[in-house]
Amino acid sequence: MSNLTATAAWDNVYQLETSDPVIGGPGGMDNRQAQALINRTEFLKDNNGVEIRYKDKAVITTNTTIDASYIGKVIQIIATDNLTITIDQQRNFDPHSCLKFRVVCVPNKCVKILPSAGEQIDFGGDQENELYLLDGEFLNLVTNSTLSGSTENGRFILDGCSDALFTVGEEIKAKAVIKNTYKQAGQEVNRADFARIWKWISRNCTDGLQLVNDSVWFGSQNVTRNGLIVSVYPYRGCFSKGDGTTTFRFPDDRGMFERVYDDGRGIDSSRIWDAPGGFELDQNLSHDHNIPGAQGRWGLSPDGDIHARGVRNSDFKTDAAGGVENIVKNIAKYSLIRL
Repeated sequence: MSNLTATAAWDNVYQLETSDPVIGGPGGMDNRQAQALINRTEFLKDNNGVEIRYKDKAVITTNTTIDASYIGKVIQIIATDNLTITIDQQRNFDPHSCLKFRVVCVPNKCVKILPSAGEQIDFGGDQENELYLLDGEFLNLVTNSTLSGSTENGRFILDGCSDALFTVGEEIKAKAVIKNTYKQAGQEVNRADFARIWKWISRNCTDGLQLVNDSVWFGSQNVTRNGLIVSVYPYRGCFSKGDGTTTFRFPDDRGMFERVYDDGRGIDSSRIWDAPGGFELDQNLSHDHNIPGAQGRWGLSPDGDIHARGVRNSDFKTDAAGGVENIVKNIAKYSLIRL
């Protein structure tokens, strides 16, 4: 006696008719229903939900197009350079198929997830033409088509991703450099290597205010303070467009304290560059000092009282105190930005 052999397929279950002959054996009419059912069971075992179990893992190390053969697999992207992963047209996937991307990437490189031309990713309330993943991040997408072969405009729905995709551009302070962050130390870098943060800068930083030309970023300005001319660099806290085409420059926050931008309130009115990232020179609150007691040469009045004679208060100054800048008690940390 032998057993039926299962094949993973979603077969129709045949209804036996009164006219069907009784035939056993492989392919026999009496085994036809049982064969279909065990085939379905095998299919369900292989496709019982990628949230529970993946069928396989697909390792990618080069630019690749993702088609329906990747459904049900962990798409493990290992990138030693910038990679582009293009997703096939949505109509070529079964409805509501799930694509799961996981990335291992060298520092300061990124993986671009790119839908086919004319298709987009529903990313929260936004429609994105591309998304970028860095080392250790993941992205789950679901096809939005309701019919296989649909010609509707394709949109992939975000089903889950690393929190880092929502915190790009966040500034943090730390005692060590955190994964997928970068020191804000005025470095010039390639836009292609830092594509995600450059996209954020281009969208969120006003050209000519928080984002300036390199010549402006390096420019100095003379300021008169207490009768002295001081040369300062008002734009180093801004982003720079670098060479204007392939590079950009991070702000240089080193050695600086921070202050919340006035934004029209009217308290902070002496900022040299009135924009987030703009510089302000240090300054004391206007004040004077009383010199207690009498000053100058001492003597006796005719009535015997001690008094100062022949000296004006303006002839006297207090001794100099302090250093080269105003400093509060502080702890040094790196200024980092999330990529």
